[in-house]
Amino acid sequence: RSDMVAPRKTYFLISFLILSSLFFSSCSGFNLGELIPGLKSQNDTESMVEVTFYVRVPLNTPEGDTIYLSLLDEVTGLGVNATAHPMEPAYGDATTDQGAVYTTTLIVPQHAVLKYRYTRRNQYAIIEHTQIDEQVRYRLARVENPQEIRDVVSKWSDTSYFWPEPGRISGVIKNAETGEPLPGLLVCAGGVQTFTTASGTYMLPGLPPGIHNLVVYAPDGSFQEIQQGAEVASQANTEANLSVFPRDFVDITFLVSVPTGTPENSLRLAGNLYQLGNTFGNLPGGMNTIPDRMPRLLAAEGNIYGVILSLPVGAEIRYKYTLGDGFWNAEHDSSGAFHVRRLIVPDQPAQIDDQVFAWESDEKDAITFDLWTPEHTPPDEDIYIQLNPYGWTTPLPMNKIADNHWVFILYSPFNILNDISYRYCRQGQCGITGSSEATGSSPTAWTVTPGSEPQYIADNISDWAWLAPSPLADPLPLPNITPREAGFLTGIEIMPTNQAGDAYQISSAISEIADSHSGLIILTPTWTFTHSDPPVFEPDPNHDPLWYDLEDMIRNAAINGLQVALHPQPHFLGNRDDWWTTAPRTFSWWNSWFDQYRGFAIHFAEAAERQNSEILILGGDWLSPALPGGKLPNGEPSGVPADAELRWTAILEDIRSHYSGTIAWSMSLPEGNQKPSYLNQVDQIFLEWNPSLDVESFPDLEELTSLAMDSLDGEVYDFWESWLNPDQTKLSLSIAYPSVSGWQLDCPDPDIGSCYALSSFTSPAPNISNLEPGFAEQAAAYQAMISTAATKEWISGIVSRGYFSQAILHDKSISIHGKPAEDLLWSWFELLQ
Repeated sequence: RSDMVAPRKTYFLISFLILSSLFFSSCSGFNLGELIPGLKSQNDTESMVEVTFYVRVPLNTPEGDTIYLSLLDEVTGLGVNATAHPMEPAYGDATTDQGAVYTTTLIVPQHAVLKYRYTRRNQYAIIEHTQIDEQVRYRLARVENPQEIRDVVSKWSDTSYFWPEPGRISGVIKNAETGEPLPGLLVCAGGVQTFTTASGTYMLPGLPPGIHNLVVYAPDGSFQEIQQGAEVASQANTEANLSVFPRDFVDITFLVSVPTGTPENSLRLAGNLYQLGNTFGNLPGGMNTIPDRMPRLLAAEGNIYGVILSLPVGAEIRYKYTLGDGFWNAEHDSSGAFHVRRLIVPDQPAQIDDQVFAWESDEKDAITFDLWTPEHTPPDEDIYIQLNPYGWTTPLPMNKIADNHWVFILYSPFNILNDISYRYCRQGQCGITGSSEATGSSPTAWTVTPGSEPQYIADNISDWAWLAPSPLADPLPLPNITPREAGFLTGIEIMPTNQAGDAYQISSAISEIADSHSGLIILTPTWTFTHSDPPVFEPDPNHDPLWYDLEDMIRNAAINGLQVALHPQPHFLGNRDDWWTTAPRTFSWWNSWFDQYRGFAIHFAEAAERQNSEILILGGDWLSPALPGGKLPNGEPSGVPADAELRWTAILEDIRSHYSGTIAWSMSLPEGNQKPSYLNQVDQIFLEWNPSLDVESFPDLEELTSLAMDSLDGEVYDFWESWLNPDQTKLSLSIAYPSVSGWQLDCPDPDIGSCYALSSFTSPAPNISNLEPGFAEQAAAYQAMISTAATKEWISGIVSRGYFSQAILHDKSISIHGKPAEDLLWSWFELLQ
């Protein structure tokens, strides 16, 4: 899915181009509407206050460039509706060895939460970066009374870090009323952002020496913001333990009058809070909100639409009405500018009456996309359109008007765009589920040019990528079996995803998984290795689900009667094998790595405890270099410390003190016979069982079953008997098999073209051209593995891993979603219960 989210350099380029053309609408007077273009407040009587910003810039800042404070709009998109306020030297033209200081004063509404960053204007916009050369997403400032905000710019995108060695801020955030640590809160200082862990801890590294504005912000508004100055010294830690007060929630009714002709069932409310569609991550094209999670308004009478939302009292809500997202088809004012509204939520239920002036941004007329899809399009899947004015942006849901007939009307913003490329896809997974001619990193797409006359575009898709007409294979007969005892696990493990916004679709798919007779769903939330030297393992909203996402998935699973296991996974920004191979792996590096992993494991242990997950699964083959006797992917020793076994034992003992449920360990069959002592700390093993089932021709079911039985009675039974204590540790099998023909797991000859590691098939739509799809082969492999495993009393459960829940893909991956193996598994699960 290389084009679902623009790579980092592409995202920076997109921001660079947009900012260059739109960013510098400098303001000489700072009234409410000029803070963010089109911003309109619903609180007519609120006070305005002065806030003065002081920023210290590094000495290597080029002379002659104007420094700007740039206010950002996260509802429309951080890069597309900003205003840049010029700053002046604070102390004349004096520059000291501590850098020059610039200042500006804004008049802003009381209770505002400003999102901003610093820029320079040379020929183009130059955006501030952090010490580790990441673009500053935004800083935060909470404005209650006249005040001063002091900041330090670490570096610019075109300069090197010039300050003394950086320091950091760390601490714990707690509920001021209960003392309970708070997870999932956004903490920001010096342009560095992070989210609190399940234990309320946070760390902001890489801050240059000086005074920074530290802000704690609840993405759903459930806690009051807190702000304070924090002084950071070089190579030192500043401890900042803070308490925040919870907010009550109140019902707010939004009624809005919309222009005549507004399409029915399309109106949404986009806003700055999580529940209003904000992802707090970077989506394709530099957007930040997803339509799927925005509240939908219902028709009341005439052109009036309404919705009742439970919102946090006292929170600042920035919002707009839209027929798309915050950028596409959002409301505009009489000048054609983006229209952003503002509300401070009152402490009593209230009704907000709004009126949308226009969906159009200029005199160019609407474009209607009328799409017919193939007959074999899954009836439960939605169709999206993805637009590309300067890069692919967030896919937008189309309106279904009949079976296989979809419509989307595009109104704006045409005043800042010319030619627009577009393509269609299923379930918003553009790049892999599009039409067969419009999929991939360099797809063929259609182009439309907005004009003064309305346009009607009729498109007809004849074939979807990775979707074949049914049936894919003949069903396999099921043998007569004896149901297993109560407590026998039947489960589905979700394929890890690393795209902001995918958590919503995973949550939506849980009810379908519950219908499969699966008693267990294994969720695979991720953290990202954002740096390798030193190693930093942390939640990254651009790739990893937020705390609220995980809560929503677990809640949906419980509603649907599923047990929940958490199997947290790593996300590597590059190739996993390369990450391990190029890491320094010195003794100090390993100390840092184990500290980082411990924080990762403790976070999910506490998440599992707080959210009542029945099982926590740790381990996995990705940890092989860090286990005792660890080896790199190329087979060389990893240099893991000699006391690795003691370290893992200590980590698992620590997990036990944070989590009272079942602790499990995921692993493949070991190469040696010596059981590591840390496995005595776990209650269950999930064995990634991949028996060698390769045969020369179309799978012979009897032969496959014999091969699977040989593996169970041999290597698996030996493992169970010699490594596990049956009275203490249960053994469940985690199975996967790619839907390819002629695949060989074991490689007697590495030059054989069909020989690939199973990991080659663990992502959706793997691009492996010299292997053909093999849906019957995958189903036969499942039949062989389940039919043998189900007869073994010492096997306590069967789990299918790698389920891609977002959409049906008839691809070559291990996912069984929409393939014959899925129907087979559902039947097996029903029989085993």
